[in-house]
Amino acid sequence: MASARPLQVAFDLTQIDNQTLGSGQYRYAVDLVNGLAATGSSVRVVLLGSLPQPRDEFVPALREGDRCRYVALPPYHGPGYYYFDVLRLSAWLAVNRVDVFHQLHTNLPLVKACPVVVTGYHYYYDAALFATRPHRYYRWALGHRADLVLTISDATRDDFHAHYGIPFERMRTVHPGLSSSLSVGTIARRPRPYLLSPYNLSGPKNLRALIVAWPSIAETDPQLELVLYGYAQVRPDNEAEFERLLAETRYADRIHRTGHITDAELADLFAGCTLFVFPTTVEGFGYPLLEAMAHGACCVARDASAMREIGGDAVCLVETLRPEAIARAAIDLLADPDRRTALGARAAERARRFTVEEMIRKTVECYREVTAPRSGDLTAGQAPH
Repeated sequence: MASARPLQVAFDLTQIDNQTLGSGQYRYAVDLVNGLAATGSSVRVVLLGSLPQPRDEFVPALREGDRCRYVALPPYHGPGYYYFDVLRLSAWLAVNRVDVFHQLHTNLPLVKACPVVVTGYHYYYDAALFATRPHRYYRWALGHRADLVLTISDATRDDFHAHYGIPFERMRTVHPGLSSSLSVGTIARRPRPYLLSPYNLSGPKNLRALIVAWPSIAETDPQLELVLYGYAQVRPDNEAEFERLLAETRYADRIHRTGHITDAELADLFAGCTLFVFPTTVEGFGYPLLEAMAHGACCVARDASAMREIGGDAVCLVETLRPEAIARAAIDLLADPDRRTALGARAAERARRFTVEEMIRKTVECYREVTAPRSGDLTAGQAPH
């Protein structure tokens, strides 16, 4: 039987503490760490960060007295930095004994000094990335150094099994929960009705399909606008390409980009939108979809990946790879306010299942599982060349 004493759990933030809450990985880390530090005596948290001081988002955890402490591991940017980071992490864990090491990204220790848990976010094939030695090491380490892989959806679990060969018995699905900072919207309405979608120019986010669908949707109502919030994966090349697309798009003058916004502003946008359209093709979980659902938005998303799992029958699921399918769904919903209201109510009810408290409970169960007495040793094996 596992000991009832507090567990010492170390988290590696060094690969994600340069991100913002607009990143699902960073938001997950903030909610997880702050939630664990607030659970009383069950867990003691050690944060390994790349910055001299912790980010402001982790202050709530650090205020919990001896439940959370921060250790700075300054970054190294020279040749072989990835291997330096892996070796330094391995050495730190060997010297500073903890009960569990929880990796929130990809740096897994070469030599195991304690049970290792790693969060798996999503699988998306990238030929250039997959050919690199660091990624080959990561794939090897998932199989030989991770005791449990916590996947943020069943869709991710199935992908990690199919593509990385991780046995199902060494994975646990732990859904993220809705952040408290996004749980309330005041509905500070815009003067015109609007569709809402993330402004993310990563290829898999599939924003182009929505823009191609927009002229057909816009024709239904001369007052209707398309609001794109946030600012993710925007580079000079893909932003220039997006501008060219807008220049060729009818009614582009009714497409507005907010840039970076606060959680409160985003909650208002969710609460006030006529439709939330999430055209992304693949997601590990889909925070934006859950956030929109929680505010009672009528949502359109792809009938695949984690969107189907999170949205279920509370979301209008279509093939978003086809712009005409997005347009047809949006036009039908815009013409049917009763159906929009019903879907929005069902979405809000379904979203209540996904709580940070449940995420914390299941995560602690996983820590207890890997620290319980067991047979076998998962540390055997040799690293790839």
